[in-house]
Amino acid sequence: MRAMDKIKVIEADAYLTIEDTNVLSTDEMMQLVKHELSEKLLNQYKNITVLVHSNFPEQVEQSLIQRGFYFHDETLFVQKKLQNEEITFGSAITLSSLHHVSLDTFKETWLEVMSGSLNAPSSLHMNEQMMGVKKELGGGI
Repeated sequence: MRAMDKIKVIEADAYLTIEDTNVLSTDEMMQLVKHELSEKLLNQYKNITVLVHSNFPEQVEQSLIQRGFYFHDETLFVQKKLQNEEITFGSAITLSSLHHVSLDTFKETWLEVMSGSLNAPSSLHMNEQMMGVKKELGGGI
């Protein structure tokens, strides 16, 4: 089985994102970098992002750098389950269903949140990001 078949691949017109590399062994990750990320694939997109799991050795990063990739960001994921949280009326957060918010309001909110984010800025324009979100979630948004 190819490494690409084991991971999550998000594909849009302008970009490709490869996620869930933690399911790969080091050998499989090296196969992905050296063989499956072919020149044809690299030239097909404006932007390719590979989320490299922290358990891989330095040789994986070096191999990606040799292929023209560069270190963009280091990510720390944290999570809190909100099912049992009580939201008070004095809260600074307003929860809204995506089904009840216009696309323009969603984009404005997204841009506002991104502007204050500690995450590295996106290399994509808002419309490119929205096309990717629509493709990933389905056309219903």
